[in-house]
Amino acid sequence: MSHSQAKSSKTVSVICGDHFRAVKICMHLEDAGLTALCGDFKGPVDVLLFDLLTCSPAIIKETIEFAFSQEAKQPILASVGRCNIAVDLNQFDVSLSSDHALNLASYRFDFADRILAKTNEAALRQQSFVEFGHQPEHKHNDYVSHPKRVLYVGAASRYFSQIDTDLGQRGLSVKAAFSAYTSFDYLHEHDFDAVIMDLSEGSQEIHKLCSLVRRSPSLINIPVLLLANDQVRLSDDILSCATDLIETSEDNFVAQVWDGLKRLHTAQQIEKPNVSAIVDQETLLFSEPFFRSHLERQLGWSQKMNQSLCLLVLKVVGVSSSGVPSKSDIVHAAKVVTTLLRNEDVPAQIDESHIVVALPGSTQSAAERAAFRLEAVLDSTAFEVGLDQPARQIQINWRVLSCVSNETVSSLLERALSDQRRSDADHRAA
Repeated sequence: MSHSQAKSSKTVSVICGDHFRAVKICMHLEDAGLTALCGDFKGPVDVLLFDLLTCSPAIIKETIEFAFSQEAKQPILASVGRCNIAVDLNQFDVSLSSDHALNLASYRFDFADRILAKTNEAALRQQSFVEFGHQPEHKHNDYVSHPKRVLYVGAASRYFSQIDTDLGQRGLSVKAAFSAYTSFDYLHEHDFDAVIMDLSEGSQEIHKLCSLVRRSPSLINIPVLLLANDQVRLSDDILSCATDLIETSEDNFVAQVWDGLKRLHTAQQIEKPNVSAIVDQETLLFSEPFFRSHLERQLGWSQKMNQSLCLLVLKVVGVSSSGVPSKSDIVHAAKVVTTLLRNEDVPAQIDESHIVVALPGSTQSAAERAAFRLEAVLDSTAFEVGLDQPARQIQINWRVLSCVSNETVSSLLERALSDQRRSDADHRAA
């Protein structure tokens, strides 16, 4: 499965009971763009990767307990290989079924960071809701339960009927789609817990679908089980979407699909109550008081866990000669923002022309991609403001800031707005 990946900033410690196998795993990880160490778990690392083929339950338990007893940021827990020992697979943030699935490692570790950020954002937001007088409904987090509703994507291969029969007998509902665009429509029209992508009969439609999914914030965290053999070339789009990889050439392949589905991790959707103290009733953005209070919680968690937190500052430019946006301009911008951003992102209007979005777990480059996407949609979309009035368009100027250590909400927002005003002045001067 040849492909190329950029060098990742993550360092992985490989915990393995066999030195030569540990070296082999490290080579796979280095090829995937990661920095890999054999057995060094006492220094700071980003990921602990356990080889289930050679590690004993005692080694796994001892290593995890030591890592979590340290003051440093807790590492991502990952496993590779089929489990033949008595160990709880639910403790791993990332589970890779085979050595070939190590090709996914760099993307999967980034995925685990996003899931962690979303899970923690759900907890922080519940605390903020309670502070503002709203008691959230208790919703079961299906993080450790196996998927119940599965979308199968691929050609009508000989594997589909076997998989459909086997999973149906296990109580799962399987829906099939044999083209990229049909699959994409299904994913927006129905709630699926996981997707199986079958490349055994070709990858063109899968590549198209993965390209669409990568550009859709609402789908980017859906678990995907990839079915392929070691002769298939995997594009970056496919690699970035796949959660795990099952080889179709292995014995007992269909049973492994079930095992792979049981390993998939998801994060709960985050509630957004329609309460006036929390949500502005016109824009449906979060209210400024709620946003400031919640941002303080986000900053504290980000600094404690050494996780990224970015602010996206949007200056809405109205169509009037003054450039000051009307309420309808803000409402239209807010609708686009809430449609295109992720469920865990927190947007709010903080003055007459600025919308600020907190993006937990987002890197600077990811936040900038989100801004470019918003800008492109607003630049190409006109909206109506009333009968017998011409459709109008708005523009935005934007800046992205990464939060720094020991920063307060006041200093962060002041920095955000002063940077944006400076950018506006430079734009006018040009």
